[in-house]
Amino acid sequence: FFVLDVYNSDGSPLTVDQIYMQLEKIWNSSLQTNKEPIGILTSQHRQHLGQGLQQPHQGRTRNRFAPSQKSIFTVCLDAPMPRVSDGLYSSRVAAQMLHGGGARWNSGNRWFDKTLQLLSVKMAHADWSMNTHPLKARRFVFLIDYVVQYMQQPDMLRSPMVPLKLRFNITPEVKRDIENAKQNMNMMVHDLDVKVLMFSHFGQNVPKQHKLKCNNMCCSTYESASLRMFKYGRTDVIRSTTLDSSKFVLAMEDPAKPNTEKVALLRQAAQTHRQMTKDTINGQAIDRHLLGLRLQGIEDLTSMPEIFMDTSYAVAQHYNLSAGRWRRPSWT
Repeated sequence: FFVLDVYNSDGSPLTVDQIYMQLEKIWNSSLQTNKEPIGILTSQHRQHLGQGLQQPHQGRTRNRFAPSQKSIFTVCLDAPMPRVSDGLYSSRVAAQMLHGGGARWNSGNRWFDKTLQLLSVKMAHADWSMNTHPLKARRFVFLIDYVVQYMQQPDMLRSPMVPLKLRFNITPEVKRDIENAKQNMNMMVHDLDVKVLMFSHFGQNVPKQHKLKCNNMCCSTYESASLRMFKYGRTDVIRSTTLDSSKFVLAMEDPAKPNTEKVALLRQAAQTHRQMTKDTINGQAIDRHLLGLRLQGIEDLTSMPEIFMDTSYAVAQHYNLSAGRWRRPSWT
């Protein structure tokens, strides 16, 4: 791991050429593959992460470790993955973005504790990995647009800078923690299936032309809605699965149903979803209210209300599908 300064001593930002030259130096200095993948420790649970990172902190390495925590984001220059067919390429890229492919490949070349990670694979693709707790996805899309536009601007060349390499004290305890992290990461990678479906028949403009606005499902679905109109508001859940959406899906699978009835059921399901979305963003959903009551019961050390001990509540908190969408003019 290296520290790459993006500001000059006078506070002005580095040029694209300056940053590129630093990245090139980092890449050329990282060709050795026999180093311990210290970054894989960040894939562990936080309690294990804190314990594992205490060892590299010791002594002279402590001050050099701090920049990784204070940095704006992490840039991961990944090694190329094995080639796959064109049909599997998008799914492979998505999996690579999520976890790096396991301990054998690029999972050790991550700093999972960072909110933002820019992932770059030589001669292939570039992706972003983001933690949505401190950063909302919508704002992140605006950031990507800004970066793309900025790249089109002419830039002047300044004197190059030298990146700082971070050095860690790999004790036998740290080595043991790294091996445990490798095993855990490999199990998580093996347990995750990633399949990307590229739907190019039409975009969001076609439903709008027919005055339809919905995201209806027919299984237990988590759809996020913003509560930004409230102070400290984050999100709540739009429970997209309704009786109306179920009726529509069942009708679509019934060849005996006339198209007119299917259209009517679709419009009714869309109307129900719109109303539920409106209620949710206005604070009229149930999930965050119930969560607040449950956390208050835990904090006050009082007896937990019976509703939170009921099996139905546990079932209601399990989702088979998480749905979301990013609105962007070019994605139509």
